[in-house]
Amino acid sequence: MSPTPRRHVNFSRWIATGAILGFAIGGIVSMRGPRTTTYSANAELGFMGIAFALFGGLIAAIIAVLVAGRAGRS
Repeated sequence: MSPTPRRHVNFSRWIATGAILGFAIGGIVSMRGPRTTTYSANAELGFMGIAFALFGGLIAAIIAVLVAGRAGRS
């Protein structure tokens, strides 16, 4: 019998995907939310996009670690 190659998780792809999705969701939230007089629409888009991108990358990294741990057991 030949051993099957072990599959591994590409963490950078998971994190990048989570950050991109987070930025998109942050953009949608900033455009749909109430308008402020303190910041321009572009500044609000940038702030919310970056905040949601960081959060999305963090969540994606956690999911990738869980998937990698599960793949190592089987």
